Amino acid sequence: MNTDADALYAFIRREVPWSNNKPLDLAADLRGTLRMIQEDVEDLLPDFFREFHVDPGDFDLGRYFTFDAFSPICFWRKEPELVPLTLGMLLHAAHLGIWNTAEIEAAARR
Repeated sequence: MNTDADALYAFIRREVPWSNNKPLDLAADLRGTLRMIQEDVEDLLPDFFREFHVDPGDFDLGRYFTFDAFSPICFWRKEPELVPLTLGMLLHAAHLGIWNTAEIEAAARR
């Protein structure tokens, strides 16, 4: 799909109301910049995949967000190293038409 960043920003502004007062760019991170929690992203991503015609492929939310953050057991284990989930990664997936973790994360590191 031929998607530009402006279409992605408009989607984020519509779906994440508190993003309206945040500067958006491709480096914006859903967890850090937009202060989204796992439950917010669980609601957002199906709409993203549908609207931008992206096959979820090998997408794994656990790479980007911690589950059971309020569970007492989480205090006894080391938190996993989480990868920032950026708007640039979402845009890359929209261009590919599928979530390919290896390719998307490699492109994000460049």
